[in-house]
Amino acid sequence: MCIAANSRRVFTVSQKVLIASVVIVLVIVGVGAAAFYMSQTPMSSSSATESTAATSVPMTTAQLVTVNRYVGGLTTDEAPVYSAIVEGFYQQNGINLNQIILGGTSAAVTATASDRSGYAFALGDILDLVVLSTSNSSFPQVVETGSTGIVNPIAVMTLASSNINTPKDLIGKTIGVPFGSLSYKEFTIFLQHNGISANQVNIQNVGFDTIDQALFSHKIDADVHFYAASISTEAQSYGETLKVMFISQYGVPPIGSGVVMQQSLISKDPRVAGAITNATLWGYWFCIKNPDQCAMDFVKQNPNYNFTSVDSDWKSALVDEVGYNVTTIGNWNALQFGYINGTQVANIVNLTTKLYNITAQVNPSSLYTNQFTQAPPMASPSLSLFANSLASHSNTSLTDQAILFSDSAESLNS
Repeated sequence: MCIAANSRRVFTVSQKVLIASVVIVLVIVGVGAAAFYMSQTPMSSSSATESTAATSVPMTTAQLVTVNRYVGGLTTDEAPVYSAIVEGFYQQNGINLNQIILGGTSAAVTATASDRSGYAFALGDILDLVVLSTSNSSFPQVVETGSTGIVNPIAVMTLASSNINTPKDLIGKTIGVPFGSLSYKEFTIFLQHNGISANQVNIQNVGFDTIDQALFSHKIDADVHFYAASISTEAQSYGETLKVMFISQYGVPPIGSGVVMQQSLISKDPRVAGAITNATLWGYWFCIKNPDQCAMDFVKQNPNYNFTSVDSDWKSALVDEVGYNVTTIGNWNALQFGYINGTQVANIVNLTTKLYNITAQVNPSSLYTNQFTQAPPMASPSLSLFANSLASHSNTSLTDQAILFSDSAESLNS
């Protein structure tokens, strides 16, 4: 992945959306803002959450804190952030959110590390942090402060008419993927893990904005990036049926998605670091509990998008990326949802260093903190519930990605 563009699907949007500022006020509640961040549920502006949101507490304006959010691309899988804006969660946590659209999650993580103010964050992943920490020692330390997903959403997508059914069928085919992206690096690992050398396939550098069209017009035989349900729908409009191979089903581990920021921000201004984490995690929690309203909120912020497609994509992302739904999350609150499992981080680090031939020592505990989250009643949802959630998706087999992840770790350690 080489810390460059990620694989999320990027759509054409209006200029107004590309760099958006959301003016919000900092609130201090009673005995201190830090306690609010850790214990209070933000009050949603939507009636959709009246049954799940806690009663709001009185707030007073104290100051404004401007924070840069580096965005890997305006994509529907980041709907929770836009929903958190509409529902007022950032406002209640006192963040002036300045969104800067870039070309992929890896680029967003790098920009966060390079931000001179330190008041910045991105939706990134543990895998990126491992590569970043070992590839350039001049970057400030970047850590994950809350988990937003436990599934690897990257997929190899083909058309049924191409008769590509297994990884081996890709030999001799032309595959499109943005060079330098997370998808590119993950795809090279996918090939390696399945006994295919790079010279057995023709890999083309195709950008996010044209990659699916290249597939539908048969300019390439397969493309690689984050799966979204709308791609299947779009394929049907071309008279084609989309086939999906999730790379996690073929030995490639989860990436450890989450909120990432510089360690220096946590050290010098934990109130703001906690506010960013809190508002973002409540956005995810809200969108897990209220997927339809989440899609409406995203479209409200990005009117060029179609609600039906966004709604379908987000519900797909719950299975293919987040790994939770309203049933499997149970009674957990947002901060319990965002709790980072140290064992899972260690496994991701172990697999990443081996798969990417990283020789430098990486301390897993240096890549994350649970300072702003809460330990749930159990470390992670039960595998049986998670398996049922995955099995409900037409493109995912009964094989649980969490189990695959565990098996992959064991095979590499043996």
